[in-house]
Amino acid sequence: MRKAISFFRGLSLRISTVHPLTYVVVYILAIPVFAEGYCLIPSGFYAPYAHLEYSGKSDEYRAGVMIQTAISRRLHTHQATNEASLPVRDFYVQRLRSVDNTAIEFDLLTMLWNEQKKGLVQISIPIVVRSQSRIVIDASSPGERPKNFVLVMPRYNEIPASLLPLVKAATTQLFAPGYDFLGKGMILLELTNEEDEQLARLFDGLGGDALAISGTYGRMLYFSVTVITTVGFGDVVPMSPLARSVVGIEAVLGIVIAGLFLNAVAYRASTRRS
Repeated sequence: MRKAISFFRGLSLRISTVHPLTYVVVYILAIPVFAEGYCLIPSGFYAPYAHLEYSGKSDEYRAGVMIQTAISRRLHTHQATNEASLPVRDFYVQRLRSVDNTAIEFDLLTMLWNEQKKGLVQISIPIVVRSQSRIVIDASSPGERPKNFVLVMPRYNEIPASLLPLVKAATTQLFAPGYDFLGKGMILLELTNEEDEQLARLFDGLGGDALAISGTYGRMLYFSVTVITTVGFGDVVPMSPLARSVVGIEAVLGIVIAGLFLNAVAYRASTRRS
């Protein structure tokens, strides 16, 4: 018993004699170390506001560029086969934004040839894409890769009735026909594997996955600061058991290191007085 008491007294003395700045350095270094660890925990954190950050807005912009590229492939294919009878002359994807946690919408600004008026008409077609609408169609022949599609839902009810036939002809040109579901024609946008993964990450980020939106390390570094200082704003929340365990370890470690720092400061102050 005396040996145990003597051991702990000696350990306490050694801990107290450590320079306080050593604990400060350990405290600061723990922040990026835990942040790096958080980045390695898949689907471990919920961050509903991540898509509102600058990096989230950048992801939305890149998704708009990606969608425009995918539509351009479809348009060029049609123009190469039957250009004269097709209405779309040019188009731009504009103002892509998140509607809620499960959908994005954008405006498809199109330049259409109106055969009746013998001139170009500029029409903005509002389009919605939902996260559940991603579709993979198996290859029809051996050796062929499965194709990735996303279901595109134009808001035809926002188009003037006089222009509706022209708009429907334009969407037929820009998108591939899908399955006829309950008598409603479906239109699809074909994506490459990389484009499909990019869109999937965007939807995961909209759903709150803190690691799906760009700027992951900076977000986790900020979260690590709030954990080790026990501030806990709650804008990033651990979800999985592993994430919660690591967060708990960092929070306790932060309190312990802060206590050791204060103990070392008090010890040095007491030895100077004596």
